[in-house]
Amino acid sequence: MTFVRSQRKHQSLQTARLWAADRRRLKVVSKLKKYLIELGSYSPKNVVASYKSCKVVVRDNAKLLPIANINEDLSVNWLHNGIELQPVQVALEEFIADMELAGSMLVRWIMGENLQLLNRMLNELGMIIAFQSALTTDVCIDWKALRKCQTTPQHSSTMPAVDAFAEMLADLFSGANVEVTKPDILQERPFTMAELDSAIGNLKSNKVCDERGLAAELLHHAPPAFREVLLDFFNHILATGDVPSSWQRTKFKMLAKST
Repeated sequence: MTFVRSQRKHQSLQTARLWAADRRRLKVVSKLKKYLIELGSYSPKNVVASYKSCKVVVRDNAKLLPIANINEDLSVNWLHNGIELQPVQVALEEFIADMELAGSMLVRWIMGENLQLLNRMLNELGMIIAFQSALTTDVCIDWKALRKCQTTPQHSSTMPAVDAFAEMLADLFSGANVEVTKPDILQERPFTMAELDSAIGNLKSNKVCDERGLAAELLHHAPPAFREVLLDFFNHILATGDVPSSWQRTKFKMLAKST
């Protein structure tokens, strides 16, 4: 990778040098054209410009008389050797057109190199995204399956038994089966009547009935004897850990993940 970068950097430097040389040469030719035009009016057909040899010659009486030579160091050397030049008007459109064509080809080559580099970067990025997507596919499928059980105001979703739900979460997030954590009666204190009254008071009175067909209004107006029996029943479940089969279902609501 380091060798490729150094080679690419070397090519870029060569390209920049060629581009700068062409620009300087075009500037010299422009000055030469301006100078020759100021000399007078001469037929454009008698002017021959060569881009490869970088020479400008004038055809006079079927002879080619060299006017100027542009060296590699971009200096202009007059080659008339003391010959008195007649007023001429030199047209260097063809020469300048060749220069502009070479410049445009150089620009297209630079753009092509950048486009190839951009395509390679996009291909590498696509491979990375595809690899990451393949890693998260299974997790996304399991997460969507759990999200379908989201509780909505229209219809409450009922989950399977607590043990099955715990195993499902364990397989999803840790890959191991985890037993359901049951309360320890030696460390848990029994429920009190105040806690039971508070729980009954938090029930929504405008709800007709729950899944067991028990209306909240009946619990609100239940006599003390009924509440004592209900409290003993809850404490018995807490002490023994034996939950009625009708209670072994869990309702839950999905929460947004914290960022």
